[in-house]
Amino acid sequence: MLTDSPLMLRRFIVMGLCLTLISGCGSDLQPALDQANDLLFQQNYVEAERLYRKLLKPLENQPLSDSQKEHHLLILGRLGRINSLYLRDYNQAITDYSILVQHYPKTEDAFAARATVADIYHHKLGKHQAALDEFQKLVSQFPNKARSQWAQLQIITIYLQLKNYEQARTEAEALLKLWPASDEARQAQFLIANSYYIQGRHTEAIATYTQLLNQDADPEFKALIHFELANCYQSLGDEKHALDHYYACLAAHPNPLLVQRKIRKTRGRLTSSAKKPRIHRAAPSHRYASRTP
Repeated sequence: MLTDSPLMLRRFIVMGLCLTLISGCGSDLQPALDQANDLLFQQNYVEAERLYRKLLKPLENQPLSDSQKEHHLLILGRLGRINSLYLRDYNQAITDYSILVQHYPKTEDAFAARATVADIYHHKLGKHQAALDEFQKLVSQFPNKARSQWAQLQIITIYLQLKNYEQARTEAEALLKLWPASDEARQAQFLIANSYYIQGRHTEAIATYTQLLNQDADPEFKALIHFELANCYQSLGDEKHALDHYYACLAAHPNPLLVQRKIRKTRGRLTSSAKKPRIHRAAPSHRYASRTP
């Protein structure tokens, strides 16, 4: 019966290999690993995960040789990837990646695993504090790695999402101190200015945007700064300066239609305000002269 079905025959052989490995009768994982890799390549993710899981069993809770450690690391990484990307079993992916980090904390795979876990917490499970913890561990354990700049930027972003603006600015200052010449540093400054704007602190936002505008940056990034400066001036009722900055960003902004709509509205407000007749009012009496409008 089994020989009539190539698929069933293949599964029978693989199960036999796994049972041999688990029982300790064999030590070479490569043939079974090749089979699991083949299943993964064929996008048979359920069977691939099942086989990798069986191959993991004989490598747990015992001293491993160098070659076994390589297999152990590879299998944990593949299990995390399958569960996070394809099966969307995020809790299982977190478990597999956490074991990988525990056993191989200083490897490139550990960095990628922790970054993936942080991303799962942040974007898939909505657990912002857990994501923060993972990103902070990433930065502290890999301070000299270029991708740590990205991790620090994610910390700033999460604090902004939590509306903890003061902490977001503190984290941004830390990034600027550690990596002042990086692209992430410019993005951190941009986020600082955004936080001021969100809080209605437009003067501080304008000062931060202007400081950033004076630095070397690509045209598209400068266009984004001009756009936000225009929004700040518009919030302050300074339509003329707002219009100047909208025009300055029009050529390089990634959404020129949005800028054009802003320009039309701003010009309309300028035109309507120019047509309004001036009303001459008597000077305020001494009784009310000290009151601010």
